[in-house]
Amino acid sequence: MRALTVRQPWAWAIAEGYKDIENRSWSPRLEPGEDLAIHAGCAAPDWDDVQRVKKLVGRRATVPETFDCGCVVAVVRYGRTVESSRSRWFSGPIGWILIDARALRLPVDCKGQLGLWFLPRDVERRVRRGLHHREALGADVSVRGGTRAGGRG
Repeated sequence: MRALTVRQPWAWAIAEGYKDIENRSWSPRLEPGEDLAIHAGCAAPDWDDVQRVKKLVGRRATVPETFDCGCVVAVVRYGRTVESSRSRWFSGPIGWILIDARALRLPVDCKGQLGLWFLPRDVERRVRRGLHHREALGADVSVRGGTRAGGRG
């Protein structure tokens, strides 16, 4: 499975199904419908980014004070790329449409990389098990684990 490292709090917003588009300067070599793991980068979230996510999410959810970092937090399906969008999350120049976000019950620790990269096989197995386990329990499972980083340094 391919993976993309995304900084927090953006990875959280994707995992929870709020952020429906990922902004990049390049188009991925992915097929529509292909699974894409969302890896939360190791850097602590920027306070301004946390405030922006809070504004974009609005009253639909409470943005957490800490975020999982250095781990896979979700799997989405890649839709397609766009150069414009009505999504409040679009800033371009190229938007990757993200479909069917599935947050992992427990994040899977993993070192990230730049660009699109392949999950190590053992990590992919744990990610897939985490998806199946979460689906078996129901979509309301929101237990979190892993390394945490605060929204303010």
